[in-house]
Amino acid sequence: MILLLFLFLTTPLTCLDSENNQPTYKFAIVSGVVDVANATTTLPSVESEDACVDKCETDANCILAFVSNSLTCYLFDYGSITAVSKNGTNGTGEAGTVAFKVSMKTNKTPLNANDTTKDLWKIDTSELGWIISYGTPPPLICGNFTYNRPYPDGCNPDCDVTMVQVNAIPGPLSTEYKVQDANNWNDCMYACHANLACFATYFDSTVGCRWWNIYKIWFFNRTEAQDMQGAHMAIKIPLSPISCKYTTEQLLDDKYYVSWGAFDASIKKRFQLPYNKILASVRRSFFRMRTTPKYYKFSAYVDEKFDYNYHYTGCEFATWASATQTINMQSGTAVTNEETLMCVGLVNAPNITQVAANELCHEMDGKLMTERHAGFINDGGNCPAPFSRIMLNANIYPDYGTKFLSGNKNPEGYKIWFGLEKGSSQSFKWQAPEWSITNGQTYKMCSSGIPWNTYVNETFNQEQFTWGPGEPVMADGKDCGYMHYIYNSTYPGYSLKTARCDDVADIFACGHETQAKKGIPPFQQIADEYGYGGRNFTYVKTELGYWQYQYYNDTATL
Repeated sequence: MILLLFLFLTTPLTCLDSENNQPTYKFAIVSGVVDVANATTTLPSVESEDACVDKCETDANCILAFVSNSLTCYLFDYGSITAVSKNGTNGTGEAGTVAFKVSMKTNKTPLNANDTTKDLWKIDTSELGWIISYGTPPPLICGNFTYNRPYPDGCNPDCDVTMVQVNAIPGPLSTEYKVQDANNWNDCMYACHANLACFATYFDSTVGCRWWNIYKIWFFNRTEAQDMQGAHMAIKIPLSPISCKYTTEQLLDDKYYVSWGAFDASIKKRFQLPYNKILASVRRSFFRMRTTPKYYKFSAYVDEKFDYNYHYTGCEFATWASATQTINMQSGTAVTNEETLMCVGLVNAPNITQVAANELCHEMDGKLMTERHAGFINDGGNCPAPFSRIMLNANIYPDYGTKFLSGNKNPEGYKIWFGLEKGSSQSFKWQAPEWSITNGQTYKMCSSGIPWNTYVNETFNQEQFTWGPGEPVMADGKDCGYMHYIYNSTYPGYSLKTARCDDVADIFACGHETQAKKGIPPFQQIADEYGYGGRNFTYVKTELGYWQYQYYNDTATL
C-alpha cells in the first residue's frame, strides 16, 4: 500500500501513473472531521491507522477510511459520504485521520478498475474542507437508510417502511431479544427491514445481530457516536405521506405511527392499514417515539373506542382498566363511576430498585401505583368484586403481571414496588393519593386464600394502607415501600412492607391516566394520516380475548 501525503487539494485530485494504462489506487491522507453516522462498516480499536486503510484497500466498494483519535476505524462505501470538514471549522462529527481512495490515472476515480465509464467519484476542496461528488448517481434505495433525510425517494410506495439509525444501545425493559445470522451491520439492518416481525435491531462485533419484536423494547439508551465502539442500532418506522418528508430528528421527536396489522383467520380477512409492515402489533394500535436527554423511548396505544373485551375502554397497551361501579339493586344494572377510571400496568423487571422503577414509570408517563382500596389484588378468587382491583392472573402481552396462567405461582411470593414513600413528616404517603377510592360504598371482596364463594365486605371510606405485621418499620433508610403478594395466603393475599429504595423487587406497578386524559390523539386521527381520511373503523364481529393475539403470519398475503 502506498500512502500519498495530502497537503493540498485546490483542484480536483489528479495523480498519474505512467507505468501502465490501467487505473490504480493510492490513498490521500488528511486530518479532518467526519460524520460517522452513515459509515458502512465500523471496526473498534484497530491496531493502527494503516490497519484501517488496509481494510478499505481490500474492499472494492470502499472509497474512504476514517480513523478517529480513539482508533475506531470507519469505512465508507461508494455513495455513503459527501463531505469531510477541516479541523477547526466546527464541522459535525469526530476528528481524526481521513484516507481518500484516489485514482493514479484520472481525476475521477472509478469504483471498478476495469470500467472507467461509470461509478466515478472525485474530490474537490471547499472553504470548509473537501466535497466528494459522484459521476453517476449513487445507488440510493429508500435513502439506504442514511441519516440525512428526507430522501429524494423517501415518499415512494416502496419506501413506506424505513429503518432509522440511532446512536443508542438497548435500554431498560429490552431483554427478550432474538438472534439474526448476520456478519455485519448492513446485513443485520436489512434483515430487520425484511423481517415483518422485527421492530428494532442492534449489532456489534461481540454479540452479533439481535432484534426485538414490537412491545419487547421500550427504551433505547442514547449514546455519543464516539462511544458506540463499533455498535449500531436502528428502529423500524412505517411512514405516512406526511412523515416520509421528515428529517431523522423529526421522526423521533414526539411523533405517532400506526403499527396495527392483524390477520383474522376466522374470516380470512386482513385488516391492514396502508404503509404498515410490523408484525405482532395489537389490532387498531399505534405507537409514539420520543427523544429525551437520556433515551429514545417507545410508547404503545390502542383505539380508545374499540372493545378489546375489557371492562372499560380508553387504557393504553399493557395496562388494565381500574374503576368502580354503582349497582342499581332494583334493575341489577351497573353504572361505571367514570371519575374513578384509571389504568394499571404491572411490569416484570427482576431485581429492579425502587429508584429505577420510579424513573421508568415516570418515563412511561405514569406514577408508581397506589393501593386504591382494601382487597386491591385480584388473584383469581371467584366473587363479584369491583373491577377496580389490580389483575395478577391476566396473561396480558407482554410481561404483564406474574404470569399465573403459565403456572408461575411462586411460593415465596412477589415483591411489587408501589408508590409508597416516606414523607418529610416521617410518615408514609402515596405518590398519587388522588387514585385512592374513598366513595364510602361497600363491596364484596375475596382472594384465592379464602373458600370458594365466601367474601369479605369492605367499605372504601379512607386512604388504604394494608401494612403487614410489625409494619411500617420506621428505621433510617427505609424510605420506600412494596407490596408483598403470596398466592393462596390469608385474605387479602398481600401486605405492604417498608424497604430501602435501593433494595430490589420483581415487578413494579405503574399507574396511568387514560389515553384521553394524557392528551393522546384518537386512533382515527393517526389512521387518517395514513390515507384513511373519513373512514370509520367499526366491526360487527365481536373480538375475542383481551389483547388481540391476532398477528401477521407467515402464510398471510401482504
